[in-house]
Amino acid sequence: MTLEPLSPVDVPPVPGVGAYAFAGYACIAGPEGAAFSPPVILSFNFTEEQWDAVYNDSGQNGLLVQWYNRSADAWEEVPTTVHPETRSVEAVVLHFSQYALFVEVPGGGAAQVVAADAPPQSETEQGSPYAHLIPVLLALIVVGVGVFLYFHKENP
Repeated sequence: MTLEPLSPVDVPPVPGVGAYAFAGYACIAGPEGAAFSPPVILSFNFTEEQWDAVYNDSGQNGLLVQWYNRSADAWEEVPTTVHPETRSVEAVVLHFSQYALFVEVPGGGAAQVVAADAPPQSETEQGSPYAHLIPVLLALIVVGVGVFLYFHKENP
């Protein structure tokens, strides 16, 4: 199993008009197309500074995880839970694919890259850019081992 962050330039295009805009965080989980039963949880975990850049305490901006459906050439919503107290966003994942975090655009205006508006941080301030992906990778590994053991147990 793999989990790699995607650069904003590698993220498939977001529709020009819509209710959500790309928030600047995306990853690709593989092997692409592998399915889960039961589903697993994909978690985006943020530092305080990252959280402040994507989340608005006023409740006007909602966060949502979407996956990229290549056959439809479109982003599709997945069940998402936002946890402001832990600065994390969790999504129910049924298969590996490209996943990205989106933020609600007030009034459904034109989509834009929200992360580009965030003030730049120095290397010492932001820490490792992949630090929030480590817990996700560990969770996926645990789930993968569990799935392997489950199927191995049924087929001796």
